[in-house]
Amino acid sequence: MEENFLKTNRGRNRWWNYIISLLLLMTLLILSDPLSTMFYKWYVEHDGSAGSFYSPDLDQAISLNPYINYSFHQLYVVFCLIGIVLVMLLIHRRSVLTLITPNKKVNWRKMGWGFLVLLIPMCTTTIIDYFLFSSDYSLNRINLEVFLKVFGLLIVFLPIQTLMEELYFRSYLMQWIGSKVSNKIFLSIIVGLINGGILISFDPYLMDLNPVYSGLSYIVIGILLTYITSKTNSLEIAIGAKFAYYLYISVLSMLGFTRYQFFPNYFSISSLYTKMYLFWTVLSFGILAFVTVKRFQGKKDITHI
Repeated sequence: MEENFLKTNRGRNRWWNYIISLLLLMTLLILSDPLSTMFYKWYVEHDGSAGSFYSPDLDQAISLNPYINYSFHQLYVVFCLIGIVLVMLLIHRRSVLTLITPNKKVNWRKMGWGFLVLLIPMCTTTIIDYFLFSSDYSLNRINLEVFLKVFGLLIVFLPIQTLMEELYFRSYLMQWIGSKVSNKIFLSIIVGLINGGILISFDPYLMDLNPVYSGLSYIVIGILLTYITSKTNSLEIAIGAKFAYYLYISVLSMLGFTRYQFFPNYFSISSLYTKMYLFWTVLSFGILAFVTVKRFQGKKDITHI
């Protein structure tokens, strides 16, 4: 019989283990950004270019290769990911794999399931939205070479970002809170609210778009992915779905709506993070949750799809 993902018996999971690990993880989360900035500044100062310099106001380098710029902005994610691996080993005496699955290895098919089952309704709802509100969309001039390079960077860094966020803000919290809270709906609401709140607080640029709808979209996503994780007994589907969401939104906007303004904005979408966007997001993730829970409901062995 498969081990319970939320109430793992592996390692050390007493309340004081979680208190110590939480303090370490939050400290690392806070320090990772200035630490990556320190490496960022050092590189800019020693890159051999007289025209490039770091701007504290913009939190990025000026006249620096945009691909290097983006890579340094993602460096904090790498630090955080390394940190949670070490914290799990040193404080909880177990592998970080236990934050993904109770099994001996990751089920890549379940990740693929989450990716595709979310991507299909997202693409469909975007097409419907385009026909309903075509004036909200405009396609700017595309440089195919630059587009492919940026897409390649997204393929490299978005999985790392997705994995870090899901380990930090979902499975770690689920296993801690889930050791005391058995009701999966209640657990999903608690963790989902914390998950959405933390992600919003660490990316205030999203709140500049529309505080209400961007905030609600992240909270809804947090609750539904937490519920899926609790029902499927592992994190793999949530990881696949979150990666699909980040990749799709990033490609559509090409990072034009975030702080990474050094990339061309190929698409202009005025409806991003509006009331209709929230509706389509709830619908897409709702379909994912419904189809996934129906697929796995009542199955004792859900290690294979």
